[in-house]
Amino acid sequence: MIRLASKSGKAGISEFNTSGVSSSVISTCFAINASDIADIITENKRKDKDLFEQFTRNEISKDEFAVAKIKLTEESTRLNRILLAANTENDNMFSLNNMKEELKQHVKQIKQEGVLSRPIIDMLIDKIYTYPSNKITIAWKYADEESVRA
Repeated sequence: MIRLASKSGKAGISEFNTSGVSSSVISTCFAINASDIADIITENKRKDKDLFEQFTRNEISKDEFAVAKIKLTEESTRLNRILLAANTENDNMFSLNNMKEELKQHVKQIKQEGVLSRPIIDMLIDKIYTYPSNKITIAWKYADEESVRA
C-alpha cells in the first residue's frame, strides 16, 4: 500500500493498493509524485510552526498542542520515508537506464566493427564452457535480450 498526495489542492493523502502492480509502474508513480511529497513535507513544517505559534499565543492548550504535534511529527516521518524510497527508486531506475544505454552503445560498436574487444567480452559474457567434442556454450550476463537490442 502506498499513500501519496497530489497537487490538486485536496487535503490529505490518497491510498493506492500496490499488490499485483509492477515495480516499474510504482517507480513511475514515485517519479511523478516525489515533488508533491516534498511540497507536503514543506507544508507540514509550516503547520508545525503555526501550531507552535498558536500554543505560545494561548490559542490552544498544552494537551491540544502535544496531540497535534505528535500527529504532525508522525505524518512528517512517514512522508520522509516515502520520499526517501521514491528518491532511491528513481536513482536505481536512472542507474539502470544508464547501464542499458551503455550496453546499447557497445552492441552498436560490435555491429559496426564486427569484432568483440576484451572489455565488451567481459561486459557481455559471464562464462564460456568448452567440451571435449569441440562444443562451446556461452553463459551471457544478460538473459533479457530486450536489454541488449540496439
